[in-house]
Amino acid sequence: MEMAYNESDDMDIFMQVDLDTIYNDKFISLFNSFLINIDDNSVAFNFICRKRVNFSVPWRDLNYGEDFERMARFLKNGYIVYKVPEYNKIANNQHAIKRERRYASGLKYLKRILHNNIDLIRGYGVSNYKLFKKFFKSAGFKKRSYIFVFLIYL
Repeated sequence: MEMAYNESDDMDIFMQVDLDTIYNDKFISLFNSFLINIDDNSVAFNFICRKRVNFSVPWRDLNYGEDFERMARFLKNGYIVYKVPEYNKIANNQHAIKRERRYASGLKYLKRILHNNIDLIRGYGVSNYKLFKKFFKSAGFKKRSYIFVFLIYL
């Protein structure tokens, strides 16, 4: 990626690829459509955009929740973010939890899940306990985990 970064211009389209994701025909079609219509202020799927835009919001680590925090940062910076609506469901986090098992186990797994949820909370702008509780219910978490994660988040 460093070589691509060094060889590209700020206005080139720059996309990071998640190598453990399967990109289906629907994604390819949406990707091609976006490439035709891209402008300097647009971001699709949190990673397809001009190079200068892509690197204006850094990746902190590699987890599912970070995508939502990154999307919030793009929006805060005034960029237009295009997402596929069905991927915006909070409950989709269950997919991410299964995915995280491939990267860690034991306490490291729990730490990754904790970081994942904190990134989701930040990305969705959850700012009080009532919203926090609603967020966790929709994501399918048990009641006793609310307070624990909320205290860590503070």
